Amino acid sequence: MFKRFRRWTKKGVFKRMFEELSWDMDFGEVQIDGTNVRVHQHATGREGGAEKSGRSRGGLTTKMVALVDAWGRLLRFSLLAGHRHESLAVRDLLSDLTFGALLADGGFDSDRLRGSLAERGAEAVIPPNASRNEAIDCDMEKYRRRHRVENFFCRIKHFRHIAIRYDQTESSYAAMIFAIAALLVLA
Repeated sequence: MFKRFRRWTKKGVFKRMFEELSWDMDFGEVQIDGTNVRVHQHATGREGGAEKSGRSRGGLTTKMVALVDAWGRLLRFSLLAGHRHESLAVRDLLSDLTFGALLADGGFDSDRLRGSLAERGAEAVIPPNASRNEAIDCDMEKYRRRHRVENFFCRIKHFRHIAIRYDQTESSYAAMIFAIAALLVLA
């Protein structure tokens, strides 16, 4: 069974399955956020340890940064070491996407991201960071809908294999995320 799973992972079967099932996405508003996932002690058994894991206060963790559509369905995700900041994944997640607005929390507030969104013609619905000197308006009515990305993390973490990372390789963990996200699209 594991050999078949690895073979399908290497061929990209789970990613293609997810892409085929998630064709009807709403790009009016996209939402981005990240969550930490604990890395199980057995996932570090290989030489060099688990890929994309970093040591933080809670031990070894992997950070999953997800981009969801207006209804909270997964569009894309990125895996980072647990101690890395979520904003490092933004460029890859937003590349070659057209959308109306990006909803994110204050951790994503940066002049570079706001400038990039303005060039695309997309609205930045990001509350200003407390360290900003000048005030920046945020449409709080739209921002209230950002809970959908948090709801996505709650739904996907109901699956124990995602809530705790047991996989030693990034590709296996990503395949499980694609498989469960495809299952959630069907639900």
